[in-house]
Amino acid sequence: MSDVYLSSMDIENFRTFGGFNVVLPAAPGLLLLTGTNGLGKSSFFDAIEWALSSKIRRFLPYVSRAGRIVIPESDYLTRHGAPSQSHAVTLKFSEGEALRRSATEAPSAAAVSALIAYPGRGETTDLSTHLAMTHFLGQAERQRFTSREADDQWAALKGPSGIDRLELIRTRLRGKATTLAFGRRIKAEQGVISAIEKEIADWLGWQARLDRLHQAIRAGGGLTVQDVRLRAQEIELEASLLLEREPAGIAGESNSQLLARLTGLLDLGLQELSDRSSNLAAAEELVDKYQTQQA
Repeated sequence: MSDVYLSSMDIENFRTFGGFNVVLPAAPGLLLLTGTNGLGKSSFFDAIEWALSSKIRRFLPYVSRAGRIVIPESDYLTRHGAPSQSHAVTLKFSEGEALRRSATEAPSAAAVSALIAYPGRGETTDLSTHLAMTHFLGQAERQRFTSREADDQWAALKGPSGIDRLELIRTRLRGKATTLAFGRRIKAEQGVISAIEKEIADWLGWQARLDRLHQAIRAGGGLTVQDVRLRAQEIELEASLLLEREPAGIAGESNSQLLARLTGLLDLGLQELSDRSSNLAAAEELVDKYQTQQA
């Protein structure tokens, strides 16, 4: 769930409240609000619902007609005797800025959605429906929830809890067409799995054959690719020492790249040997001249 919690409320001229402020524990847990009838428990939750969603669901059947509000908020939200449209609610949370709703002020839907968002859940598009489970039965209901029969209680819970939508999905997934569709998909997926299993079996077969070829090469005194690479690296080290230079040792180098670089190194070594042979021949001639002069 979201880690943001309601920390305090300021209620002004809302329903039965004149000026009311309460501080709440901004932490996970169960908060109980108790009191005798008529103290304003339902109005307290009405204030939260209205501040967050601009609606009070339990009043909609009485203040709207054909989806259009026909009774102004001042008639049923503004406290009796207070100036018209003076009702307001301010909600403060453990994080972020406070949200305030009045006749002239309203928080953005995005700001409210951000408060109740958490990873793994889709975007909230209807705040009023999302908040319905927190306050879906008030004292103004025509019949108390606790006095209803079990079937009626279940019927009252199905809408706010979303069971109706799940039941609709379950019903639509029935039938021969759906069964055939899932059967075709299962068959197709099984075909893909079979093809993959065949490719794995072929790969294992080629791997076993390659191992047998390596063993045969070693038994016949031949060199494997790895043997050639190790020997090439040894030759590179010896040639580098003779030429008085550091071995390159390039990481991730392929066998062909290693052999090409080794060829260049050997050519350089041969050139170095040729130069040294020429120098030795010149030195030998110089020795002959020296011996002649000494005689």
